[in-house]
Amino acid sequence: MGAWRWWLPGGLHTRRRTYVIGQDRRIIAEIAGESTFDLHADEALAALKKHQAAA
Repeated sequence: MGAWRWWLPGGLHTRRRTYVIGQDRRIIAEIAGESTFDLHADEALAALKKHQAAA
């Protein structure tokens, strides 16, 4: 999976990724970044609003 890093020691194998999934079970957006944790929710919400407006 894209959010897994096998090479890091000490149990720090995961990356910060947020997936926005639509009602049809398709990925609407993927937000990645390890230094902008608080932006994930804002970007996910913006992706949902954009997806709703297009529908």
